[in-house]
Amino acid sequence: LRAIINPQVAHPIDSAAEDVIRANLMREIAALGLRPEIREAFACRPSQRVASIECGQVRNIVFSIGPDHGPAVLAAGHYDSVQAGPGVTDDGIGVSVLLEVARELSRAHLTRRVIFLISDGEELALLGAYEFAQHDPLMHDVEALIELEARGTRGPAVFFESNEPNADAVHAYATVARPVANSIMADIYRLLPNSTDVTVLKRPGLDVINIAVLEGLENYHTPQDSFASQDLRSVQHMGDEALTVISAWASASDRGEQQTLVYTDILSRFFISAPAWLAFAMLALSTLERLELGGI
Repeated sequence: LRAIINPQVAHPIDSAAEDVIRANLMREIAALGLRPEIREAFACRPSQRVASIECGQVRNIVFSIGPDHGPAVLAAGHYDSVQAGPGVTDDGIGVSVLLEVARELSRAHLTRRVIFLISDGEELALLGAYEFAQHDPLMHDVEALIELEARGTRGPAVFFESNEPNADAVHAYATVARPVANSIMADIYRLLPNSTDVTVLKRPGLDVINIAVLEGLENYHTPQDSFASQDLRSVQHMGDEALTVISAWASASDRGEQQTLVYTDILSRFFISAPAWLAFAMLALSTLERLELGGI
């Protein structure tokens, strides 16, 4: 992470500082024996909230491991920062974890290839991911997506967003050693105006796991998003989760399970899930029992 964000300065889209960070990234990826490519384009995205269009010159970094062709898992994070701060955790944490996962799995026998997207312009209307989703032919092969993000600088890495039906995603996450997840959180997130690259990358039938560090909000998008405020335990936790999920997805074919599950961790030690219909039925029975007891 220190090798990538060096110097520790803000590096927004299409800036000289970002050119340095991108060169650092290309050097580190090549040192892993991989072949990164820069996908450059002038991208525009209509705003979803106001009558405006955001545009910018994006330079996405793309590389892959595993089979050369066929179904793929997309592992994504962004390397641009806001103008106010150096983005050590948002999203240096995600980028550094993706590189370490690539190193760990580069010599493994994978059933599905893993495409790594280090996107540009996330902080400006998700431009890099939008360009990739709309125009990059690699996106056609993607069956599953994991995004690594941050809305703070410390705390556990939380599985906070998925797709519906979500059974394939939940099963991939189920073997994480220290799970932090709750399907109610995912339901709440859908009602919020927040967005990540997942917003423009997701599509029907795509398995989705979005993971983020959420504590330390006071440092988010400020000069305090630095090495001084980052907790390396958060980096390790995100790395453990990402390696487990990506390995599970890449080592097997798409399960294609069309079922929505509710799920939660228990004290970050156990992970349980159940079909949504069963959970709702149990809730209804519990409510009836309470009403009957109240009548007595």
